[in-house]
Amino acid sequence: MESYSPAGFWRRFFALVYDVLIVISIILVGWVLLYAVLLGILGAEAVNEKQVLWHWGWGLIIKLYLLTLWFGYYAISWIKGGQTLGMRPWRLYVFTEQGKPLNWKNSLIRFASGLLGIGLLLIPFNQQKKALQDRLSGTITVVRNSR
Repeated sequence: MESYSPAGFWRRFFALVYDVLIVISIILVGWVLLYAVLLGILGAEAVNEKQVLWHWGWGLIIKLYLLTLWFGYYAISWIKGGQTLGMRPWRLYVFTEQGKPLNWKNSLIRFASGLLGIGLLLIPFNQQKKALQDRLSGTITVVRNSR
């Protein structure tokens, strides 16, 4: 039987560092693909003159697209396996407080509340070692103990 304990600050911090590197890679690939599509649709002149990037409508679409890629990485990882690639080496998992896998709603709340980056700072100040995003989304982040 698997044994779990609440995840502390440092494990979660280092998992976040790993995930940031992965997210940067995903966003860079997403940006290159989007740039290629925009070149095909609008032409090099419009894209190179920054008309697309500075137009508020296109800028909003681009930002939403990149934010969706970012959210997608976390949500799919949490929903499908209970952990991101950055969480794996640290044996971290995230579940609902009832011990079930996250759904899209939990994932969205957890992601949005974690965007501020200050949520981890609450961990040392409570016995359950819950970050802000854990509290708001009704989730727990745990370490799978060695057998």
